[in-house]
Amino acid sequence: EEKTKNEQLLMQQSKLAMLGEMIGNIAHQWRQPLMQLSAIIMYLDAYNEKGKLTPEKFATKIKDGNSIIDFMSKTIEDFRNYYKPEKQKEIFLLKDCIDNALFIVNSSLKTSNIEVIINYSDDAIELESFKNEFSQALLNIITNAKDILIDRKILDPKISIYLDDTKEAKLCIEDNAGGVDKEIIDKIFDPYFTTKYDYGTGIGLYMTKLIIEEK
Repeated sequence: EEKTKNEQLLMQQSKLAMLGEMIGNIAHQWRQPLMQLSAIIMYLDAYNEKGKLTPEKFATKIKDGNSIIDFMSKTIEDFRNYYKPEKQKEIFLLKDCIDNALFIVNSSLKTSNIEVIINYSDDAIELESFKNEFSQALLNIITNAKDILIDRKILDPKISIYLDDTKEAKLCIEDNAGGVDKEIIDKIFDPYFTTKYDYGTGIGLYMTKLIIEEK
């Protein structure tokens, strides 16, 4: 009973942590389009003040603004679908799952100048599983790699994602941040264990392990 209660509490905390990460990632995705919208408003204001705002210029800028708003709206929808729980297994491409995870964290990676190198030896490899949850597990690993690259101030930071299918399909995710300290390597999947004392919850990798092993 105690174990079940603890697991439910961890699940709840994991959802809250994911919600926080999702909001952070949306903020990253929206920063650029918001700046573009601000520039459009300033343009309209300046041209209107000078009496140079022709109907053609006005229509063009309104069209540009609507395109940006459509992009922002689509971003929210993509995020909503990404975090939606699934009840049934489905067949999906591994490539799509990786692309989905990278889309969520893309702006954050770009802001930190982290290069992502992807190499599919076979981009038609399929899985039958819970697509969103598997993608969330990938996202957790990529996010951890991103965080350590930033924390250690790695020059020329890189994350490599590739398929090693010499014997079986094996997905590999590597970074050039220097590896996990041997003293803590046995603890990294423990609940509440974190090296990110300022902002970590210690739940991400624990949930990742749970998803991979149980789902």
